[in-house]
Amino acid sequence: MDGVVVKNGALNTSDNTFRIAANGFVTNMRQRVEVALFIGTIEVKRTPVNVLGHFTLTPATYQLGTNNITGSYTGNDLEAITKVVLLVDGVVVKIGTFDPATKTFQIYAKGLVTTANQRVEVALFNNTTELKRATVAVSSGESYTITATPYQLGGSYITGTYTATHLEAITKVSLLVDGVVVKNGTLAPTTKTFQIYANGFVTTANQRVEVALYVGSTQVSRTSVPFR
Repeated sequence: MDGVVVKNGALNTSDNTFRIAANGFVTNMRQRVEVALFIGTIEVKRTPVNVLGHFTLTPATYQLGTNNITGSYTGNDLEAITKVVLLVDGVVVKIGTFDPATKTFQIYAKGLVTTANQRVEVALFNNTTELKRATVAVSSGESYTITATPYQLGGSYITGTYTATHLEAITKVSLLVDGVVVKNGTLAPTTKTFQIYANGFVTTANQRVEVALYVGSTQVSRTSVPFR
C-alpha cells in the first residue's frame, strides 16, 4: 500500500493463483495498491491493482429547453470523484459541477440536448477513470392530441380537431390505412381543425384507418378513425 508491504498472501501452485486479504488495508481509490512476487527476499515482479468503488448516480428527468441536468449521487469513496460530465450519443459535451455536501450535481445542457431521440447520459469520473454512468430521461415538455370525427364510407373527407402545446411546430397531418400513410391533409391552426381527402383510400370498414400529426418527420400523435 503506497509502496509499503502490509500483508502476505497465499499461493496456489496447482492453478497458479493467489489471494491476499485486503479488507481494512485497501480503504479508498486514491491509495496506490500493488501486489508483488518474491523469491526469498528478492522482489521479482510487481503490478498495480485496479481498485473499483461502489457508486450510484441518479439524474432527474430533463425537460428540453431548460438550462440544467440535475441529480444526486452516492458512494463509498466520494472523495475519489473529480468531475461529473454530460455525454450525448456517447461523446462528452460538457463538464458540470457537484456539491459533496449535498451529494448533488448539475450540468448545463441547453443547446446540447436538443431532441428526445438523443442518447443522453451523465457520468462520474476519477480523473480519467469512469466510475459510474447513468441514462438521463428526456422529456419534450410538449403535448399533442388529435381526434377524428366518425367517417361515413364514400364521404370525401376525414375531419377532426387537434391540440398542441406549440401549434406552430406541427408541420402536417396524414391519413394512414393499415399502417401506411396514403394521403396528407390540411391544417387550420386558427380553428385547430384538419381535413384529409379519403374517398378511394378508405373503402371498407375492415381497414385500420388512422390519422396522425407530425413535427417535421416525427410523428407526435396518432388516433383511430371511427366509422359511422
